[in-house]
Amino acid sequence: MIKHHLKLALRIMQRNKLYSIMSIVGLSVGFAVCLNIGLYVFGETTMDSWMPHHERIVRVVDDEENLSGLDFKLNRELKEKLPEVEKACTMELSAGFDISVKSGGNFALASGIINTTDDFFRIFPLRVIQSNSDVLFTGKKSVVITRSLAGKLFPSNDALGKPITILNDMQGQVSAVVEDFPLNSSIQADVFTNAENKDFVFNRSCTNGKCWNPTDHFLLLKKNIDAQALQTKLDTIAKSKNYVLSSLSMQRLSDIHLSGHFDDEGIETGNWNLVLLFSGIGLLVLLLSTINFINFFISIQYSGLKIIFIKKVIGASHKQLLAFSFVEVSLSVAISAILSVFMFQLFLPLSNSLFDNRLHAQLLLSPLMLTIVLSVLFSIIVVLSLIPAFILTKYSIADSISSIHKPAIKQTKRRIMTTLQFSISIFLIILTIFFFKQLDYVKHIDLGFDKENLLRLNFPYNFKKQAVLREQLSNFNWIESFTLSSGMPGNVNLNMGEVVNDKQIMIKCLSADNNFFKTFGIKIIEGHAFKLGELGTSCVLNKEAFKQYEWENLDGKRFKNGRKGGYEVVGISDDFFVESMHNKIGPVCIMSARNNNASNLRYATIRLKAGNIGNQMRALEKTWASFIPDEPMNYTFYDEHFDAMYKSEERLGKAIAIAAIIALILTFMGVLGQTFQMCLNRTKEIGIRKVNGASVMGILKLLNADLIKWLVAAFVIASPLAYLALEKWLESFAYKTDIAWWVFCLSGLTTLLIVLFTASLQTVKAARRNPVEALRYE
Repeated sequence: MIKHHLKLALRIMQRNKLYSIMSIVGLSVGFAVCLNIGLYVFGETTMDSWMPHHERIVRVVDDEENLSGLDFKLNRELKEKLPEVEKACTMELSAGFDISVKSGGNFALASGIINTTDDFFRIFPLRVIQSNSDVLFTGKKSVVITRSLAGKLFPSNDALGKPITILNDMQGQVSAVVEDFPLNSSIQADVFTNAENKDFVFNRSCTNGKCWNPTDHFLLLKKNIDAQALQTKLDTIAKSKNYVLSSLSMQRLSDIHLSGHFDDEGIETGNWNLVLLFSGIGLLVLLLSTINFINFFISIQYSGLKIIFIKKVIGASHKQLLAFSFVEVSLSVAISAILSVFMFQLFLPLSNSLFDNRLHAQLLLSPLMLTIVLSVLFSIIVVLSLIPAFILTKYSIADSISSIHKPAIKQTKRRIMTTLQFSISIFLIILTIFFFKQLDYVKHIDLGFDKENLLRLNFPYNFKKQAVLREQLSNFNWIESFTLSSGMPGNVNLNMGEVVNDKQIMIKCLSADNNFFKTFGIKIIEGHAFKLGELGTSCVLNKEAFKQYEWENLDGKRFKNGRKGGYEVVGISDDFFVESMHNKIGPVCIMSARNNNASNLRYATIRLKAGNIGNQMRALEKTWASFIPDEPMNYTFYDEHFDAMYKSEERLGKAIAIAAIIALILTFMGVLGQTFQMCLNRTKEIGIRKVNGASVMGILKLLNADLIKWLVAAFVIASPLAYLALEKWLESFAYKTDIAWWVFCLSGLTTLLIVLFTASLQTVKAARRNPVEALRYE
């Protein structure tokens, strides 16, 4: 019986090639989009589930101060005073910049460094490839590396005991090689250093003269513990005032990736709102493609309605008709699914560029993902076979004898489906236009400094040739000015806290030479920039910091940075952005370096004069090579650096734009199919109207009137939904453009023009048809 159903289904598809192709292609596009988005959502929501005990791993954080980095010394107390803890480790992750690693004559770049304790490898059980001991850190200078890094540095696979140099300064010895972190791990690094060695400490924080080494604290909890009792003990530790913190609470490892977002978050996190948004887009595109499929499928079945009635005459039961519909739909869905896999592979590079290389095709083969995909396909087959079957099998045998073409779907149902299609298209177009409007706004807003022709050289950690560098840069007449600093707009990592009028304020701090304000073009609005004679003793606050201190003037004011006496505040600068526009401009302190060539000034910011940029860059590369011959020049233009802060938004905008284009194509196909069926159903009516003197324009108005009504209804539905979605998205920006009315009007007008153009491909032909032919046809 199934073989008979398949033969008949193929025969019907051959007779209706256009409708069959459009329905299958539309559905395969919907499947391909959902496959890409589904893979992204699956990867994001299953992050850090690679460990068998991942549900028992928590991170201790300070929720009140929104900090994940806590005092390193807290680790010992957590171990000693919490019997619920099986293992505890610290983790100081440094990533997001080029980390050079050398051994012998070999050089490689690591994805990140983790400064930690030995229990890290028991909490995060990376498989040990090479080791001479159960304890991976056998000494303070011990360094553990991953398999991939070992392959680059030691081609002979003999890594144990070999010396290794990290960031041109830190010396260590390889004590073990472990497997790389899996793809679904939010923690990624290639080098692990022993936290007991102070030479490997990267971060330092100070508040009210007290300084400490901030680091993440991970706990592996014992099974079946009392979480409330454990939290009570953490509260007791927090109240002891032994550490600079306000509270202690537990954050599950599985929550970090999508719910991390602490002010000092070092782990790369995802975005739960993006996951929801992409999930919604995938469902909308799938809904569009299924609506199209239903319309086309019913049109195909309706054109061969007599087959159904012949089956009824010869005794086919309702169950058998449903079985035939199920087989026919299954065939179309199977073909669409196969096509979608090819589309997925074809557009995987594009998809990865949109999802920041987070799509990994091998995840498709995981048992959970396969189960989800097959379950969704089966559900779609059931729904798509039941809806047309119930619509078509309700016709009586008398309907087959009549030659009058009645609509297969009642007008109300067709209106709902068409309005839904139009609503989705308008919704996505509004989002697309507005996303790029906001991106244009943040890219052209005044940053508080001049970013044009501004270049940054990023020297390695503990770079100590500042004096020679300054001398060489001074010799170039095409350099307008330059400055050396420990941080800069867009990259300030040092935070210092102070209690002012019973209120805790956190200030972003950096050290710089006396050319800082001139090079960046930052205005001093009160006082003056620090001078050569004031180096090491003076600082400049930005306007926001001065406001938070609630001072009336600068007379005798000092900034306490943890050292005795602090810094004299000699000036107030205009506010400038040190972060993306997701955050408001906060308090910033620019401290004068103890001298212009201090060793902590490892960033050189250069303002270039207009000229041959190629020659200028070659000269800089030559200068770089004289200091660091083994590494390529590490540089960034400030305009590109700030644009890169909005890469995720730009990728999101492109993804929504592609979804909008796909939605419009599917809508185009749907309108084309509906218009063709509508003209077929109203052939006799059109002929009679033309005989009675109706003009071509009058016929066009008649045929297009319904589409315009449905489009207006769709606009009314889509606009407020898009407004709410945009308001929600804009909550992540401290600085945002207005939600302009013209965006909504432009989106509606665009959809209207596309719909009318598509419909006209059929309606003009129907309106110009000879009425005699139309009546003879009927």
